[in-house]
Amino acid sequence: TIGGYDIMMSDWQGTQWSEPSNLMSPVNSRENEGAPSVSVDGKMLFFMRCGYMDANKSSNCRILMSIRKSNGQWDT
Repeated sequence: TIGGYDIMMSDWQGTQWSEPSNLMSPVNSRENEGAPSVSVDGKMLFFMRCGYMDANKSSNCRILMSIRKSNGQWDT
């Protein structure tokens, strides 16, 4: 992982999910990313990035958006 909490991605492959992969930078950072939500067309990813995060609370959070490029990579 890059930071404390990272966003991972898995694809549905007919009857099962692919192995999860880390979205890496620029989506993930040394901070904590979570609560991902993908737009209906699959081109935008909304998520939060927090200075602190654990199972019970988080702080210094902001909402970010990343756009999926034609090569499948995300650009924040």
